[in-house]
Amino acid sequence: MEEEFTPEEQAIYDEHFASDNTVELVEPEQVEEVLEAEESSEQPAVEPLQEQPNSDARESDKLEQERQARQKAEQSAIEARELAIELAQKYAAMQEEITRRREENVPSLEDDPKAHVAWLSHKVQEQQKLLDEFSHMRESQERMSQEEYERQKLGDYFEEAKAQVQDKYPDLDSITDYLYERADNVLQAQASLYPQWKDPVARQQQIGAELRQICQQCQKAGINPIEVLVQKARAFGYSGAPVKDEVGALQERSQAARTLTARGGQVPTGGMDVRTLFSMPEAEFAVWVEKNPEKFEQIMSRA
Repeated sequence: MEEEFTPEEQAIYDEHFASDNTVELVEPEQVEEVLEAEESSEQPAVEPLQEQPNSDARESDKLEQERQARQKAEQSAIEARELAIELAQKYAAMQEEITRRREENVPSLEDDPKAHVAWLSHKVQEQQKLLDEFSHMRESQERMSQEEYERQKLGDYFEEAKAQVQDKYPDLDSITDYLYERADNVLQAQASLYPQWKDPVARQQQIGAELRQICQQCQKAGINPIEVLVQKARAFGYSGAPVKDEVGALQERSQAARTLTARGGQVPTGGMDVRTLFSMPEAEFAVWVEKNPEKFEQIMSRA
């Protein structure tokens, strides 16, 4: 039995609800379906876990390394901004000092125009000097941050290149040690002309710069830098990591190379090989080759 509206209720209904639009009746089951659909749409889709191939794992490691490099560069940028803030505070303090002195001891334009103009010129020069210093410091910090970021990326690239050929060259550590020792010896031999190479830290930085240059060139050419280093080591005479039985002979040859000058450049007992020859300082190397040209050709023919 339907209840009839009173005239007042019918008027309210006609005013607020009556329209040409039809109102559809919604069943309770339809409401439940809509609610379930909304709940499912709010929850993120969960994809089934799948085992990722090794390439994905390497890509993940690479992304993590890049993220760490970016964090390091961002930290350097933060430090640069802190220095900039410190310099800005220094500049503000200087401005306050200028204002204070102006109020106390600055000659007035009316009393001494020449002195007043000279004082203004001096202060402008001081301010310009401070601004130039600030600009130079900011550029230096930005350059250092960028260089650090690039060094980090090249380091990651080099380690990745090593991992790719580690099985191919099991003596890779010995190869890199050999190249480092040879490069260090070459720089030490130049210390008489370039005194900075007497400092082991300076030599280490130079060797690192040369290695980064090799990595940059190989990266552009799409070549594994380890392959290039292995070729260099072999060209210099590297023939593999010495076994225990060869250590004594190697030490004897190394000692012989250090005493070549005292022997007049003649080959001492124990012989000579390419590795020992190329580890000699340049001056002794030149003397030895001059004294032993046939022996040098024989050694190089076996390289």
